[in-house]
Amino acid sequence: MSSDSRATILIVEDEPLIRRLIRMALTEVGHTVLEAGNFGEALEAFRPRADAIDLVIMDLVMPGGSGLDVANELRTLRAELRILYITGYRNSMLSRCIAEGAPTAMLLKPFSAADLLTRVADLLRDGSTAAG
Repeated sequence: MSSDSRATILIVEDEPLIRRLIRMALTEVGHTVLEAGNFGEALEAFRPRADAIDLVIMDLVMPGGSGLDVANELRTLRAELRILYITGYRNSMLSRCIAEGAPTAMLLKPFSAADLLTRVADLLRDGSTAAG
């Protein structure tokens, strides 16, 4: 996928304001956005559209579980799925991600719309599953 292509992106974030700001930034540049407020909703949104979703933007820590666990579940449905993790945790969660061998495509909160769009464009252009 080229950086000029429009993508279908699933946002998994429990904070409505953060989810809305991410959605606004992504839709402004032409991406189609699906939203989930928790991990159960993420699985429900992803399953019927697994082949159409180009990228998942997922909070690492939300009530009810770890984004790493959900990512593993999503990747059983689509192994090459690209995921951009977002987190406000700087130490323990990042250490856990590295220890568990998770992809390191992360964006630390707070982040700007420009930072988000740059990271999304990089992941979509590279098409690298190793990057996230």
